[in-house]
This record gives sequence, C-alpha cells and structure tokens, in this order.
Amino acid sequence: MYRRLGGAAAVSAAAIKEVAGVSYLEEFGAAEACWHFRVEGFTGVVAMDAGGNSLFERVAEQSRRQLALITP
Repeated sequence: MYRRLGGAAAVSAAAIKEVAGVSYLEEFGAAEACWHFRVEGFTGVVAMDAGGNSLFERVAEQSRRQLALITP
C-alpha cells in the first residue's frame, strides 16, 4: 500500500498530472478505491516486495543489530 503523510503527501500530489481512471470505487468507496494517476517527476520508495517482505522492517532490524554492536 502506498502512503505519504504531511509534506510528503503534498510533494507527491504535485506530481499528479491526471486522474486516468479508478477501479473498485463502488465496492470500496473513494478512500479505498484503486486510483490510476498519470504522474511526472514522481519519486517513491517501494516498501514491500511481491513476497511480502518489508523494506522498512528489514532496515529496522539491521539498524537494531548494528546499534547493539556499539552500545553497552
């Protein structure tokens, strides 16, 4: 799922040039529908791969291990 909060949401919204379509609007409502955007200059991070592995969880675990090595 793609999420951005606060200022990052405004930056993302600025890249949207057109709403190309929407799927599942009637089934899920506007907040949960799948919106199709045409964007330019969009930057984003894919945080979960097709296997369900989370980039954020992996980075957090690696950081915890490194921190444990340098703290008493």
